Amino acid sequence: VPYLRGIMDAFNDPKVRSIAVQKATQVAYTEALLNVVGYCIDVEPCPILWLLPNEKQVEEISKNRLAPMLKDTPRVAKKVKPARSRDSSNTIADKQFIGGRLSLVSSNSAADLASKPVRVVIEDECDRFAASAGAEGDPSTLASKRQAWFWNAKTVQGSSPTIKGQSKINSAYEASDKRQ
Repeated sequence: VPYLRGIMDAFNDPKVRSIAVQKATQVAYTEALLNVVGYCIDVEPCPILWLLPNEKQVEEISKNRLAPMLKDTPRVAKKVKPARSRDSSNTIADKQFIGGRLSLVSSNSAADLASKPVRVVIEDECDRFAASAGAEGDPSTLASKRQAWFWNAKTVQGSSPTIKGQSKINSAYEASDKRQ
């Protein structure tokens, strides 16, 4: 999809640290995120956090979108172990690979947002995140604190905007260079 090229190019630009994607629904944004994850696994292995609104979406993305990509992309398939019930290196919420791991977490899970440093944070539908991860505060802020040790940290934030004046993605987009 040609309009996703700019998002993926921005991810690979060393001068870009944060990408805000204010978008409509069903525009293949998740495909761009899967490409980012595949690139990280294959080319630049690192710890990745994919933050989603709730546990149901964590499971849905993992089973219906991520698992097929991991299985059907030959270069990536060689680097991520297949899911097995007795192997904790590939679960619904955690995929380990040489040089990194992908953790899929719910925005309301303070414990998952407070552990392990990550270089790449992916926020999917951030306007639908819980207002606070338990009593810990804003999920996006908690996730960004996990990037402190990485000079080359990246954040990809995307969502369909919700309520005007309260939309996280609209605020992030307005603070950006507003590429289209």
